Amino acid sequence: MRALLCLILLLTLFLAPLPAAAQSPLAVKQGEVLRFATHAAFARVHDRKFPIYDGTALIPAAVIDKPGDYPLELLSADGKTLETRTLTILDAHYLTQNVALSKEVVELKPSPGETETVNALKHLESPAKLWAEPFLAPVPGCMNSPFGVQRYQNGKPTGNYHAGVDQRGPAGKPIVATAAGTVRMVRSYNIHGNVVGVDHGQGIVSIYLHMSKTAAHEGDAVKPGDVLGYVGATGRANGPHLHWSLYVHAVAVNPSKWAPLTACAATAPARKAPPKKAPAKKTRRAQ
Repeated sequence: MRALLCLILLLTLFLAPLPAAAQSPLAVKQGEVLRFATHAAFARVHDRKFPIYDGTALIPAAVIDKPGDYPLELLSADGKTLETRTLTILDAHYLTQNVALSKEVVELKPSPGETETVNALKHLESPAKLWAEPFLAPVPGCMNSPFGVQRYQNGKPTGNYHAGVDQRGPAGKPIVATAAGTVRMVRSYNIHGNVVGVDHGQGIVSIYLHMSKTAAHEGDAVKPGDVLGYVGATGRANGPHLHWSLYVHAVAVNPSKWAPLTACAATAPARKAPPKKAPAKKTRRAQ
């Protein structure tokens, strides 16, 4: 009997959840994704509820989330709280950036249904995982506008941040799928221009904007490197380039943390010319 009691006690100690002090800390920067293994079915933070697939939680932190500590609840399939942990969101120190746009481009309004269709795509939660890391860069060009910068247009604040990255590319350059998935959106819109959206499964979606023309069709199954369209300047764009965004559970995250992207070399600031010396004043001779 004593041996049985000892066995029960040992099992209780081994199966009991670790105290908070013994658990690894949970921290993530704004615009990035926290990953950890868990048996929970959902995670909830900031009143956002994220499904968990295959025992791995992907918890995105939005750019606009304020740095600090927040409760992260791990939930069962029927919504019961299994565990509550502390999630620390760290400041990513995003910068500001000004974009020069013509009056005609600034005054563009979304096409009917554009905002709703794109938002629905971002919220897709297909249970099958089609993606694998590392993701590919959709074009080889360098990144001339990074993720997360606070956007100004013609020197005026917009109140928005850059929810993707811009890569340089000449008009007509092929744009390829960053990862395997299913094409869910091929449209032509006022703001997004010619746009393709790919569902990679388990809450991950990529969107490619401003194409000169599209090559994919809705319903296509694509592999990494398959051509989706070509670089252009359609929609709200000031020249040929690729803007693409990556969403995890409908939250925009930094694509450069998933694909090998290189920032464009910074242009050296122009130096001021040395001031010219004033010509010596001629002294008048007394008459």
